[in-house]
Amino acid sequence: MEEYTIEKEIWKDIKEYEGIYQVSNLGRIKSLDRYVTRSDGGVQFIKGRFIKPIQSPDGYLTFKLCRNNKQRTVRIHRIVAMHFLDVPKHMNLENYEVNHKDYDRTNNCVDNLEWCTHQENIEYSSSSGRYKIRDFSGKNNPNYNNHVLSDYYKNNPEIAKEKLSRPAQQNGKAKKVELYDENMNYIKTFDWVGGCVDYLKQNGLTTATVNAVRDRIRIAIKENRKYLNHYFKDIA
Repeated sequence: MEEYTIEKEIWKDIKEYEGIYQVSNLGRIKSLDRYVTRSDGGVQFIKGRFIKPIQSPDGYLTFKLCRNNKQRTVRIHRIVAMHFLDVPKHMNLENYEVNHKDYDRTNNCVDNLEWCTHQENIEYSSSSGRYKIRDFSGKNNPNYNNHVLSDYYKNNPEIAKEKLSRPAQQNGKAKKVELYDENMNYIKTFDWVGGCVDYLKQNGLTTATVNAVRDRIRIAIKENRKYLNHYFKDIA
């Protein structure tokens, strides 16, 4: 792992949060001493402090910016880059990422960061063996050069149109659902969960939205518990 040494820690106000938060070239974040007006009109002093970052599931350090009771989570490496790395005039930051030169996503020292495109970021990680570039071309599929089915739909646009308009259960993607009463007496089998939802609503068992009922049925199936005094089972 490379080491970076900076003689002096430099602090800058975070843009749009001037007087509230600052970021340093070493990747540290702090809030500043300040007075705020409470909802009751009173004035309160808030002492500044160093912000302890939170590590996201993908390994990056984040923290929350708060102003006017509104919060947003940001990644520290990007905040450091925006305030300490040069940004060429032609560069649209929305299209650029920040690369960690030593591959350590927690090392947000400015000397360890650089602007790059998404592709450059992937290639940099791939060169170290830390990221494997996946092939999405489909060439590894044994049917890659088999055009029988695609030609069939291409030459029969009406059939292709009908297929695209089918509900999920008619394309074989859905599981059948069995409905039971609270004593586990069988009531009915539905081709898909949507049919079960319609049945429950038509019989006045719920006034919730279709999506809400569908989601709760799926939870009831997964956790093997009652919903609307009924049990549900899915059939592969």
